[in-house]
Amino acid sequence: MKTMNTLPTPTARWLKLALPVVVILAGITVSALLIKSPPRAGTAAPPDNTRLVDTLWVEKAEHRPIVEVMGQVVAKRQVTLYPQVSGEITQVSPELVPGFTVSVNETVIHLDNSDYRIALQRMASNVAKANADLLLEQGQQAIARQEYELTGRKLSPADESLVLRQPQLQAAEATLALAEADLAQANLSLERTTIKPPFDGQVVSLNVELGSFVNTATALLEMVDVSEFRLEASVPVEQLQWLTGGDSVSGSPVKVYSPSWPDNQFREGYVLSVSPSLEAGTRMARVLIAIPDPLALKPENHQQPAVRVNDYLRADIQGPTIANVVALPREHLHNGNTVWLMRNDNTLEVRTVAPLFTGQDTVLIANGITAGEHIVTSALPAPVPGLPLRTREESPEINNSSYAVTNNLSCSNDARRAVM
Repeated sequence: MKTMNTLPTPTARWLKLALPVVVILAGITVSALLIKSPPRAGTAAPPDNTRLVDTLWVEKAEHRPIVEVMGQVVAKRQVTLYPQVSGEITQVSPELVPGFTVSVNETVIHLDNSDYRIALQRMASNVAKANADLLLEQGQQAIARQEYELTGRKLSPADESLVLRQPQLQAAEATLALAEADLAQANLSLERTTIKPPFDGQVVSLNVELGSFVNTATALLEMVDVSEFRLEASVPVEQLQWLTGGDSVSGSPVKVYSPSWPDNQFREGYVLSVSPSLEAGTRMARVLIAIPDPLALKPENHQQPAVRVNDYLRADIQGPTIANVVALPREHLHNGNTVWLMRNDNTLEVRTVAPLFTGQDTVLIANGITAGEHIVTSALPAPVPGLPLRTREESPEINNSSYAVTNNLSCSNDARRAVM
């Protein structure tokens, strides 16, 4: 049986002693190298805070303030017709239908005039008789004067008047005048059996029919004047300085729009009057706007949309022309009194201005902005004065990107048309 030799050889003992020494020396060498060559920190570029913006070049010119209001359409005149005499309706015009228009000279309703024609003949006979009686009395007076002169007597004025039949003559003249008045009344009553509108109007409602018996308390029909409608609107007090009431020449011109009309259509009018008092609740002033020929009945307005009573419309009232002002979209006026400007050194300036006029979409500024300056129109989350700015023309990357987007859209449109 053999036995294993467990004693280490000389080589193994040497390796066991030398290996730790080698590891220690290697660590010392690496540490020395790291100390002599420390890692260098990277030098990153500072962040670019320059904002890319769009600008609007300032130009001063003549502009008119536009006061935009909303209001309801009312009739200039709306009347209910009543007969002035009694009678049975014998004829009704076929145009007497709600929504139809009738002329001022057009007879729309006839009443039975038989009784009135007879009364007219009777009154004419009375006039003839009274005229004959007057002639007879004048003859009697002439005879009385001759007889009085033949007597040669001189009577008192009162007695002379009686002798010359002056009271009888006055009575005959009064009877004739009364008969003539009765004749005129009979003639007027006969004329009133034909009903005519007091103006060119549109029928709103008809309350009677053929064969109806009417009297002076019977409402025949209701109609509105079609020569002009009016728009009642409320205007803030500070905007009144731009409005002038008057006629079609002196009143402020107005353009009227309706959401139911095409975008390019409007009706023209003018400011008729401005109320001298303010509304108690809103502190607004009432303005009355005239709209001529609202139903577009005239030939020159046939292609225009019609305006209806009770329509709710928007009106743009044009103020007087103002020279040497800047017209700025209202969205570019911040906090009601500041604008953002790009200075010559391409930094932001926040400038306070006093708008001369502030409308729904536009503000007019007379002072505080000089022609040739550039207004920043882009949104800035933190508009700090001195913020560096850059316009799109100074950024070729943006221009190239925009060109690519445009080309892509054009290609998409071509593809879409090809599919269609």
